[in-house]
Amino acid sequence: MEKQIIVYNKDFEGVNSIKGVTSFTAYLDKVEYESVLAGVGSISGFENCYVVVDEDLEADQVEMQTIVDFYRPLKVSEMSQKCTEAIEAGFEYDEDFFEYDKTAQSNFSATMMQLLLSPTLDQVYITGEIKGGRYVDRAYFLDLYNASESHKTSQNKKLNELKDLINKGTFATLENLKNVTWDNS
Repeated sequence: MEKQIIVYNKDFEGVNSIKGVTSFTAYLDKVEYESVLAGVGSISGFENCYVVVDEDLEADQVEMQTIVDFYRPLKVSEMSQKCTEAIEAGFEYDEDFFEYDKTAQSNFSATMMQLLLSPTLDQVYITGEIKGGRYVDRAYFLDLYNASESHKTSQNKKLNELKDLINKGTFATLENLKNVTWDNS
């Protein structure tokens, strides 16, 4: 069955609709679509929101809970991205700061693997943003590695708590759901 995209203004009045939608990719701030009637396109810059529903519904027939439920996975996706950003932003350890982007995470794992496979290796090279590059002993690196994993685990725990809130929480309005943010949780 074909769908439609309904765009709402701030008063939750339907101001636009695209009918005959056969496929779409939804984001919080835009929707890309393919429609048998309107072709391929995208809509962004919403005054309020949009929802993709069955084609036979009118804008005023769509319940708030339907709109909230439509936005839940979009909000989870936003929080997952914020989690990745928080992990990659790095962490502090022993009065130093360490980047933790994908490359740094890979380097940490590779160094840990070196230490595990080479029991006689007693020093490894690390680079912190404050103290710079230097050699550290095995025990120091193991503690640093544990700190990096703790940083990652705490961010993922926060993400899982937010996912539970978003997926299981009761939101009377879309605004209530939108107000769930990475920084205020």
